[in-house]
Amino acid sequence: DSVAFHLYLDPSQDGLGDGPERQLARCREARDAWAAQLLPWLASHVWEREPLQLWVWDPADSRTHGRGRRGGGGDEDSPAEEAHVWGRLSVGGSVHDEWVVVAALLRLTGSEEGVSATLRDGDGELLLIEAAYSLPDWLTPENAPNRAFLRGGALHLLPPSPEDERRGSAGPLSASEGLSRLRRVCAGLRCGAAVRVGGVASRPELNGRRGTVVVEESEAGRLGVRVEGLEEALSLHRRSLSLVAEGGRPAASLQPEATSALSRRVALLCDGPDGLPLRHTAAALLPLPAAQLLSSQPQLAAAACAAFEERTAQGLERAAAAQALHSNAPWTRVGVTLSRSAFARLSALRFAAPAAAKPPAALAAATPASADLGAGHGLVELQLLRTA
Repeated sequence: DSVAFHLYLDPSQDGLGDGPERQLARCREARDAWAAQLLPWLASHVWEREPLQLWVWDPADSRTHGRGRRGGGGDEDSPAEEAHVWGRLSVGGSVHDEWVVVAALLRLTGSEEGVSATLRDGDGELLLIEAAYSLPDWLTPENAPNRAFLRGGALHLLPPSPEDERRGSAGPLSASEGLSRLRRVCAGLRCGAAVRVGGVASRPELNGRRGTVVVEESEAGRLGVRVEGLEEALSLHRRSLSLVAEGGRPAASLQPEATSALSRRVALLCDGPDGLPLRHTAAALLPLPAAQLLSSQPQLAAAACAAFEERTAQGLERAAAAQALHSNAPWTRVGVTLSRSAFARLSALRFAAPAAAKPPAALAAATPASADLGAGHGLVELQLLRTA
């Protein structure tokens, strides 16, 4: 299984235009800045398959199109045809890795103005699947593609247009159309704009009311809004406002309940003090060459576990041959850091280790759990990785 995400920058407002080369340059600058912001935070996370990486999507580079395509269908499975930042990683069976990506996107869109993000996994719109009980009735699996965006650290939905309602149906949007609609809405929060209030936890009686923008957005993201039924204008954050389109329906609907559902899921799975999933460190008895390799490259523990879980008879034969090269190496006790889910899966497996993979009897008897993890759960693959 894999998860793919796309981060789009709003057009520049500096009057210099956004030609293809300048747009690519802006995306490269954003990619570097976001990597500098995220990677130190993510450094301690143990990815089960691949780490999160950021790339620049160049619409003129067909090699990018092949790597970044999100599905096997039509336009709704392709990202918007403009330069942007994107990433895709294999997560295997790790739901934790998926939600670390969600947490990263919530961080980026919440801290950066003018950034919109989409996210999909093998089952479709991951954000909508998690928030299913908080979504409006008009949203269906058929019309959902490219109607959900993260922006301002919150989930936004693009409801059917008046034309869709006149036809009596709403189909999926292309990524370019959905992004264009979202940007028009966000650009529409100007003086005189009709808005609807939502997601104000401190004053819930305001939610659902309509109002008019009387003071445009400040650097802090707040606007002055005269809300119906109140004499004085209120200072509200743009996250609490949705532009009202023709017929009184919001042109893009902020989803406070769905956003809260996403935040709860992130808090549940990314439950460590650093905002990342808690990790499990176990002791393992390993031959010294494998222990040295693991000490210098801790992420290989996850790769070894994945290889062990997916082992084949041919792979075991190759591993046994590799172990014979180190049969005289001394053994040592080393700490192995894994995700909790990976450790639980390994602990549930039963595996008879080859003779070459077993530590000396006296050492194994002194620390049987360490011997079991080292010999039975992943040593084969560590040895194979070392000799590959």
